[in-house]
Amino acid sequence: MITSLFKNNAISYLIILVVASAIWFWNYIELSGVENFSMFFGGEKLTVNKKSWVIFSFFFTLIPAWFLNYRLKKQLFSYEPTNIFLFFYVLIIGLGITSSGLITYISVSMLLIVFVSYLLSLRDKESNVNPIFNSAFIVGVLMFHNLFFGLLLLVLIQNLNTFKRITIKELFIVFTGFLLPYLLVLAFSELTDNYRFLTSVFELNFQIPNFNIAEGIFALILIIIGILGYRVVIQKRTGIDVTIIRLTKNLFSFYLGSILLAIVSLFLELFEFSYFILAIPLSVFLSDYFANSKFKWKEPLFILVVLVFGYHLF
Repeated sequence: MITSLFKNNAISYLIILVVASAIWFWNYIELSGVENFSMFFGGEKLTVNKKSWVIFSFFFTLIPAWFLNYRLKKQLFSYEPTNIFLFFYVLIIGLGITSSGLITYISVSMLLIVFVSYLLSLRDKESNVNPIFNSAFIVGVLMFHNLFFGLLLLVLIQNLNTFKRITIKELFIVFTGFLLPYLLVLAFSELTDNYRFLTSVFELNFQIPNFNIAEGIFALILIIIGILGYRVVIQKRTGIDVTIIRLTKNLFSFYLGSILLAIVSLFLELFEFSYFILAIPLSVFLSDYFANSKFKWKEPLFILVVLVFGYHLF
């Protein structure tokens, strides 16, 4: 069986490394040496050579993703540890490598990995002050790129409420962490007399989405398979797996929030950005489906999905 190749063994890591190297190398050789990526923030422009950044993005993608893959296996979301999450994450991120906003998108995806890692830490009731503050701080930072990332603050509060009754102290920690990036930027703006860093948060340019219909249908199919993956995990767990069920439901709330953020990004003319927003939760629930489903056509479906990815990537 093809999916069995992605069990927690050296072969699976080798396959993922080869696939990732092929994707990044293909995009690297397609670029000319004079093309640049640009990032605008607060009226300032950062420009980096595309070929150089594609090389950096390879490591900035795989290393954080490997860390999250390790955390997910440690939480036992699947009955048998699997690296399918890492495989799908590489494929999804690979769809956006050529985007002009790659610098920003890779940075956001790294912050999202840290955010999800903190969400997984909330199950530890004895030492969750730092994860609460840090995850709220990350939400505040992300909102400088897209105001609608504020939705993740609700996801954080919902996740926290799953394991314990939220106290006034914890709400204070959440909003302190969330507001701190703005206070720091406000102080910086006062010192430099440049308030573009603050006002840029509210500069939104909505447009009618214009994207490839075939890619949209493929994305919708993946989202549906992800939802089925969530249902498979919930249905297979029993009462003794209460903590895993709660963690799975928490990640599903993040999944739903990410879908809303991805839809908003389409109206902001950030089509490729949707890949980076959905990459983590979609990879989680795709791996849940293909690792746990008893559907008899699961293997052909997996091959078909990978082939369609290959078509769009190469």
